[in-house]
Amino acid sequence: MGQRHEQHLQRVISFWAKFVSDKYWKGQIEHGGNLWEKPGMLRHIEQETADFNVYLSTLRDQLTEVLADLRALRYERATDRLEEILGEPRE
Repeated sequence: MGQRHEQHLQRVISFWAKFVSDKYWKGQIEHGGNLWEKPGMLRHIEQETADFNVYLSTLRDQLTEVLADLRALRYERATDRLEEILGEPRE
């Protein structure tokens, strides 16, 4: 494999290493405790998996709307939507 593959892999690893670390410490601040000692981990992952599937379907819908805007030459609206999709989540 080539240098571009290695660079891509390093970007993926770097992104996820930081993302997981930040999420872990945020969870420690919010929930405390020792995760490895908490009960109900199977139920937690089932709930997270359900959320994941809803988020994935919603993202597909959002990207479909952006594509429709691009096809209709609504570039500013498409740009705004992409910035929202790529931005930080809001409650």
